[in-house]
Amino acid sequence: MSAMATSYIVCSRALARARTELGAAECHGLLCGMLCGVEERAPQRWLEEVLGPPARVQKGKDDCRDELLRVLTETVRTLWSGRCNFAPLLPDDNAGLGVRSKALAAWCSGFLYGIGSAGDDVEARLSKNALEVLSDFSEVTRLRNDAKESKSSEADYSEIVEYMRAGVMLIFEELQGGPQPGDTVHRLH
Repeated sequence: MSAMATSYIVCSRALARARTELGAAECHGLLCGMLCGVEERAPQRWLEEVLGPPARVQKGKDDCRDELLRVLTETVRTLWSGRCNFAPLLPDDNAGLGVRSKALAAWCSGFLYGIGSAGDDVEARLSKNALEVLSDFSEVTRLRNDAKESKSSEADYSEIVEYMRAGVMLIFEELQGGPQPGDTVHRLH
């Protein structure tokens, strides 16, 4: 089982225990969209979107917050590394194709909401290719989760995930300018 798959399971359980409205995939998509959108307060806004304002976070959500901070740190690290090792937080291949398709659609929905929250000028700063990626993500949100298990369906799913991964990297690099020499990851406490 991959580290991201383990994180998906752990994150899903933490979000369920905290009784949040978002699942792990949508939560991660939201984070990635916010990070791509050049929003300085994206990490804090993301935590508030998922858990509520800091004053309203109950003690039972502390474990969830800790898990979300781990996901945040890993996501920022992979986006800024410039090594194309970013991966969306999705169920592993042991989950049924329907479950994975539903999570994929939720991830894209979260991403679109997150990048949309960055403001109206985002689209104006994106290339035609990046705008096409956003349009394709919108189509992915309409995936049905009744896909039949087959080798071709599995291959299609893998291609979509790879396309998403590359699309997020393209959008991130266009909006953020990509990693710069000397850039560091700032930790949210």
